[in-house]
Amino acid sequence: MAYHFALPSLKMRLASLGAGNIPLAIKGFEKAIELDPTNARYLSNMGAILVVEKHYDEAIEIFEKSMKLQPEDGTLKKNRDTAKMFRRRQIMEDQLLTEDAQDVVDVFIGKNYTNEVSE
Repeated sequence: MAYHFALPSLKMRLASLGAGNIPLAIKGFEKAIELDPTNARYLSNMGAILVVEKHYDEAIEIFEKSMKLQPEDGTLKKNRDTAKMFRRRQIMEDQLLTEDAQDVVDVFIGKNYTNEVSE
């Protein structure tokens, strides 16, 4: 059985679980996983919530665990790959922000900027 993961529909699924309260949904899935740690569906849903919450490394780990439980389910691999894509994008955005911040500091302290007046 395949479990579909789509970020736009996740909010609707969470609305039925805890009236859209993501922390409550996380607690619910944590409890479900505690009671049935081999349920790939619980793991996949928890991974989807973690992606929405931008906890990409945790989501990847959970998706990989679910893939071991149901290796025939290609959707789980797609979910993991989606989490990896978001993690890479976040890393690139963080690097760009760091580079932009350094450019601002460089201009502020006069590096790469000339105060000389042309004659």
